[in-house]
Amino acid sequence: MASVTINGIFFTYPDDPCPVFNPAIVSVGHQVARVRVTVNGKAVTYQAYGGDCTIDISSMLQVEFDNLQLGGALQPGMNELGKSVATSIEALDHDGTVLAQLNASIFCVWAALAPGEMYENPYRHTMHLYYDYMVGLYFSDAEDIDEYIVNPIGGRTLVNTHEVDAQGVWYFAASPTAAGQRVIFTKHNAPSVVYAEVTAKEYREGIYLRWIDRHGLWRWWLFKAGDPQRNVASAYGAFDRIDIEKYNAYGHAWVGTSGRRQNLTRNDIIPLCAPLVDQSTFDMLQDLTTSPCVEMVIGQNEQSNDIWSPVTIQPGQYTKDVKKPEQDFVCNLVLPEIPIQQL
Repeated sequence: MASVTINGIFFTYPDDPCPVFNPAIVSVGHQVARVRVTVNGKAVTYQAYGGDCTIDISSMLQVEFDNLQLGGALQPGMNELGKSVATSIEALDHDGTVLAQLNASIFCVWAALAPGEMYENPYRHTMHLYYDYMVGLYFSDAEDIDEYIVNPIGGRTLVNTHEVDAQGVWYFAASPTAAGQRVIFTKHNAPSVVYAEVTAKEYREGIYLRWIDRHGLWRWWLFKAGDPQRNVASAYGAFDRIDIEKYNAYGHAWVGTSGRRQNLTRNDIIPLCAPLVDQSTFDMLQDLTTSPCVEMVIGQNEQSNDIWSPVTIQPGQYTKDVKKPEQDFVCNLVLPEIPIQQL
């Protein structure tokens, strides 16, 4: 929490970065009657109690993402899952006089952290060759980032320098060319300060998914697919005719003003497995089960870019065995419902 005292009035407000799905507490005291909070022009006034006022403004911060467009083509650079929100907090007297005013820019991320968890960039990444992949990192200030390729036999080569010109969530396209290579992102002219390390794997077959994790970052993984489970359901529905013309019972299979329809739908469930992943990777994959946006590669366009389709992960219980350094991660993928026939 950030804090400041203005004209003898004590203010606390969320520090950067602020996960919008966690409580975002604002406290104002002492000896105030009301507090007015304005977020990007939208103002709400709260009544103080005993000269102090404590407010959760998380819902006001969430509204700033109301135009969020999840999915589609992701591009390197700053991402809309993180944004600065202009916030004004005014301490008011009984007659409405402004005793003190705090203007702050709170950087918010589309995230929800576990109780007691701090927001941290993921350090280790795994990418699969021949599929789209980008590294997402949060930066509090503008700086330059060096990208190195590290060969398995040793030695590393500088391949790119990325310019981060503002605070935000940034994405970089990793550029390994062979399995076993590693890509590291470091502070410019300071190779010992490593922000992320990406290891390339060469698997071609499977189901490639991407999702938004609890830290508001896109993640990718290539899963092995199991035997699909198919459920074909039959549904009946009655309908009423809207005219009074008499139909021939033998020619049209219904009589008078009533009728019946029958249709079939199909649901496919595909078991997915990430075999023998370590503890940190298991935690990362568990975020797949609670992500609001999960997409699957269904092909490539003329520019050889992946085409994505939304899918659902079946609810269930996912347990990590802390005694095992490596274990399988298993879940079920539910494909969109497919209408087959309607009579």
